[in-house]
Amino acid sequence: MLEEKLFAVLHAAAPDERLLEVRTAADRELSPYRRKIPAAQIEQLHKQFVNKRLLEARGLPRLSLFYM
Repeated sequence: MLEEKLFAVLHAAAPDERLLEVRTAADRELSPYRRKIPAAQIEQLHKQFVNKRLLEARGLPRLSLFYM
């Protein structure tokens, strides 16, 4: 839950141009898989991609132990 709050703050603090850039990169990376993977999974992967890039841009680690 804390990580979700962090993502919300990162999204709010990121400039619109940066968000567009990251979302475009996510779309480009995931496009080959759109026919092979259900839409719900693509949406989840897209969200994870964007969140990961926003964390990397600020030099922040993931808070979940699952990703360590």
